[in-house]
Amino acid sequence: MFEITPDAQAYIAKKGREVTVWMETHHASGG
Repeated sequence: MFEITPDAQAYIAKKGREVTVWMETHHASGG
């Protein structure tokens, strides 16, 4: 385990949204 800093939490949250959008885009396009 390691300590998650506020900056790391923000980065993870941002990447999580990007991945979600990417997956939604690819599923919507039939990919």
